[in-house]
Amino acid sequence: MLIEFLEQNRRDILQRIESRATPEWVDPTSTRTERLNELVEELIAALRNREWSARSRAPLGSRSAAVQQVDRELIRGVVIEAVRHSSTVSVEEMVLLSDWAYATERRQLRESYRRLSELLDDIDDGVGIIATEGRIEYVNKALALQLQSVTGVRRDEIVGKTLSELGLPSEHSLSREPDELMALGRHSAADERLFLGRWKKTRFKAIQTPGAGVTGMSLSIRDIHDPRLAQIRLSLLSRLSALVGRVDSDDLADALATVPVPDLADWCIVNIVETGHIVRSAVSRGDPAKAALREAIVRAFPDWVKHPLWEEMRLTSGFQLLTDVGDELRRRLALNEEQYRLMTQEGVRSIMVQPVVSRGQTAALITLMFTSESGRRYSRDHPPLVEEMALHAGHLIENARLLRDLRTNEARFRVSIAGARTVVFEHDTTLRYIWYYNPITSAPSFVGRTDEQMLGAEEGAILTRLKRRALRGESVREEVTVTVVGERRQFRLAVEPMRDHAGNIFGIIGSGTDITEDKRTEQRLQDSLTFRDRMMGVLSHDLKNPLNAITITVGNMLKEGHPAEGDGRKVQIIQGAAKRMQEMIETLLDVTRVEAGGRLPIRRRPTDLGARARAVVDEMSAASPDRTIELQMEGNLQGQWDPGRIDQALSNLIANGLQYGDPRRPVRVSLDGTGEVVELRVRNEGPAVPPDLAPVLFEPFTRGTSDTAPHGLGLGLYITKQIVLAHGGDIHVESIDPTGTQFSLILPRAT
Repeated sequence: MLIEFLEQNRRDILQRIESRATPEWVDPTSTRTERLNELVEELIAALRNREWSARSRAPLGSRSAAVQQVDRELIRGVVIEAVRHSSTVSVEEMVLLSDWAYATERRQLRESYRRLSELLDDIDDGVGIIATEGRIEYVNKALALQLQSVTGVRRDEIVGKTLSELGLPSEHSLSREPDELMALGRHSAADERLFLGRWKKTRFKAIQTPGAGVTGMSLSIRDIHDPRLAQIRLSLLSRLSALVGRVDSDDLADALATVPVPDLADWCIVNIVETGHIVRSAVSRGDPAKAALREAIVRAFPDWVKHPLWEEMRLTSGFQLLTDVGDELRRRLALNEEQYRLMTQEGVRSIMVQPVVSRGQTAALITLMFTSESGRRYSRDHPPLVEEMALHAGHLIENARLLRDLRTNEARFRVSIAGARTVVFEHDTTLRYIWYYNPITSAPSFVGRTDEQMLGAEEGAILTRLKRRALRGESVREEVTVTVVGERRQFRLAVEPMRDHAGNIFGIIGSGTDITEDKRTEQRLQDSLTFRDRMMGVLSHDLKNPLNAITITVGNMLKEGHPAEGDGRKVQIIQGAAKRMQEMIETLLDVTRVEAGGRLPIRRRPTDLGARARAVVDEMSAASPDRTIELQMEGNLQGQWDPGRIDQALSNLIANGLQYGDPRRPVRVSLDGTGEVVELRVRNEGPAVPPDLAPVLFEPFTRGTSDTAPHGLGLGLYITKQIVLAHGGDIHVESIDPTGTQFSLILPRAT
């Protein structure tokens, strides 16, 4: 028996072992011989009890434990060598000898496995080992919980099952055939996908066994949701930034539709909104092979003036998140059967709608869709990304519209400048042209040159002197004459200094408006005014004096004798015609005075407005005995007025009432002096003033359409208004059919 052999040959065996033992480790409490002797005693006890105990004074993992393991292997080797030719040692004893020799190593392996398992259970990544046939050999706590959450299989039941037996969802990264998984492991591949609303990254690594090749595969599954969202955000911002200043308003919908695909959508529809209606739409699909389908969708929305979710968006401040879109919802969203067919064909399963706001108004709508092709759905993590995208899209739309408006305004500016015949320019501090726009002629470019170089020394020096004043900080307004394409022309020059943020002048900007034709027109007008003044002189002197002579002569004839009845009537007709001619001449002279001086001249003096009104009413009543003129007065009617002009204004208004009022009804004149000003009203009943005549009623040479009105000059109301304005007052008219027309004059007392 091996026990007896060891006891009988212990000394010899210990010597042989000690000669081969490792000398590096020395136990301070015992000699090397004692240590080896203890191990031999331990071996004998294990053989006697038919079992071994893995006690050790050295901690696992320490250097002493490693030395002890070497000593055990030495003892085993020496004993096997010593009993090699002994027939008394059984196989069972030899097995126990080997078990005893490697007990520490097995214990270390078990302890290392335990510690490694605890370490892997403490990490967030899911870690596992899969055999070549797809059987699960190891999973850490994180992976076990992941698999349990989607399959319902407990952790202690997962190890030993195959992946197919677990019944993983098709969206899971491990839902593959074993051969495919091993191929991924051989290439150390990685897989990123959205699973249960979160992005996961799975790494595959083949396990190589010497002499056996690939015997399995290790894998790790890491949650990369937050980094992935950050990556998507940066990608969106990068694409949006690339559009700044490069896309005009007409192409912006197409450009924006490509931004979220494929990171944030399988399909994206962008609708540009103006005045509450969709004016432009664009559809983007990441797969080029779907171009025909994209065009079909565009054709299916020709009359889409409002979004299908318009009312819902209005009630929910705009944003819409439809996580799960079924057939019923697809039918409600589709505007027609073609749209429903397209949505069903693509398998739309999740939708987000985000309004884009600019200047407080909805400027666009972004509709994002996930389809069955990617299998993704929107979750609460996606709205912040879309909101940020919409914020930047709003800036892009605003910038594009501003650029469009700028180009439109520039075009209008150029047209208006051309119509105004204005040259616009900028100079640097050396008075060289740095910008020059001339819509008048096709003269050579002035840019980079001076006025002396372009216009000659004499004329250039005149402009240079003016522009140097602007360089000193002045605002220059002058008229100059220069030669343009061989013709002398006049320009109105306006030049201003240009300053930087610190107030330093770095150049000048100016314009020159061609006023040659204006000057010519002004000269012609001056000539016309001179001619008019001469004609007014003729009216006021050459015609008025003979007319006065006729009037005086006719008056004397009527006073001195009693002409025959027929001759007397003729004399009265001559007298009336002469009087009317005098009134017309005086009226024309008044118009000339207003046009020349801007206001009718008056001479104020203390006046009783009531007395003047009574005299005018009596005179007008005598002249029209078949008509009734009523007068009503109240309050203080004293003030400083021109009595002649007041009589003229009142008689004009009464005459107007008699001409255009109902002849069966009276003309009513009222004066109210109860306030600080005196208000004079003249009212007649009858048809209202025609609407087309009301805005120009007080303009010169404006007449009504009454058949009974005499053919006058149409200056009565115009002169009346000028008289009132000359007194610092105001006049207005109220006319309502059939109640009649009332003129109201406000006359300050002006003491």
